[in-house]
Amino acid sequence: MPLDASVTTRAVDGVYDFLYWIAVVFTVGVVASGAYMVFKYRAKSRRANEQAEKTPDHSTVLEVTSLQH
Repeated sequence: MPLDASVTTRAVDGVYDFLYWIAVVFTVGVVASGAYMVFKYRAKSRRANEQAEKTPDHSTVLEVTSLQH
């Protein structure tokens, strides 16, 4: 490690390390949650993976145009 350039270096390094490890914990949590959901909610068979049937209450044109202001 380089020499301390200030008297507050150790305090700042401590805050940095704390924030770094908080970010690591949250990142691992988000990735683990995502991986869990991928395996839990995957399609069990090829038939379950088919596209949904068309319904009269669905309009792609309406959905696409309503997103644009």
